[in-house]
Amino acid sequence: MAVESGADRAAFFSSDDFGVSVTYTKAGGSAVAVAALWDSPTLEINDGESLSALVTEARFTCVASALPDGSGEGDAVAYGGQSYEVRAIMPDGLGMALVQLERDA
Repeated sequence: MAVESGADRAAFFSSDDFGVSVTYTKAGGSAVAVAALWDSPTLEINDGESLSALVTEARFTCVASALPDGSGEGDAVAYGGQSYEVRAIMPDGLGMALVQLERDA
């Protein structure tokens, strides 16, 4: 018996709560709307000595099956008036995926 159903997972992404819609375009494909939880934390990168930098990393979590088949690095995402390129898709093995992005110049 599954701990949660697809409907249970979908409830996390409701735009009535915390969810947003991102536009996902597979390289050479058409755009689809994907319900997501958007996150863009600021991270400190430090070499342990004197070099330190702050970077903002755009990413979102979604139901893995909401992504088009064959999704991967190089695909495009639009959200909040910004364009991003997919750097990595990391499925968690439980039906969810974290999509790491890089902002287009």
